[in-house]
Amino acid sequence: MMMKKTTLHNFTEKDLASYQSMQIGNNCAFFAISSSLKLLLNYQIDPMALAAEINYRWRRGQFMRIWPGWAVAPRMLVRIVRYIARTRDLPIKATHQEGKIEDLMNLLNDPQSIPIITLAWRRRKSPPIYLGRSGKNHNTLPGPAAHTMILAAHNPGHRSGDQVMTPWGFINPWASKSSQLFWMTDHDFVESWKFWLPFKGRNPLVIINKTS
Repeated sequence: MMMKKTTLHNFTEKDLASYQSMQIGNNCAFFAISSSLKLLLNYQIDPMALAAEINYRWRRGQFMRIWPGWAVAPRMLVRIVRYIARTRDLPIKATHQEGKIEDLMNLLNDPQSIPIITLAWRRRKSPPIYLGRSGKNHNTLPGPAAHTMILAAHNPGHRSGDQVMTPWGFINPWASKSSQLFWMTDHDFVESWKFWLPFKGRNPLVIINKTS
C-alpha cells in the first residue's frame, strides 16, 4: 500500500512538537494522556499530578497501573482515560485493540481521535528513536523496556541523519520546547510495536476519542 505524508489532525510538525514535554520517572503513559487531552479538548492536566492520583487509587484497590510508580499497560491506560472522563466530566472515551498499519493511517486523518502506541524491546535491543532530522539516537536504554507515545505523523521521505529513513513520527515526552517530533524507521517501529510482553500483547493501540 502506497502511503502519503500525513500528520495528526493536519497539524504542522512544529505544532505537534509543541505538545511534548520532558518526562519525569516511569510516567510516559501519563504524559501521552495529558498531551492527548490538550490536543482534543484544549484541557490541561498535569501528568505528574495525574500519576500521583493513580498511585493513590492503586493503594485503595483501583489498579490502573501495574505498581505505583511503575508501568501502565495499554488496557490500564484505557481505564485511566475512562476514570478521567468520569471524574472530570469530560467528553472523551478510550478503547483498546490490536492495531494494524492501516488503522494508524486512518486515525492520523481523524480529527476526533488520538492514537497511542506502546513499544517494547529486549535487553540491549532498544530501537533507535531520533529527534527530528538529527542522526543522534535518543533511546540508549541498555535493559528491556517498554515505552508509550502518541503517533503523530507518517512521512515516507523523512530522514534522520544522512542515511536513515524514518517515516514514523511521534509526540514523545523526551524533550520540551522542541520544534521537531521524534522519529523511527519502519523496521524498528513495526518490530518493537509487535514485540509481545505480558500485559502488552502485540501491536497495542489505544484510541482516545472526543465524543461531542
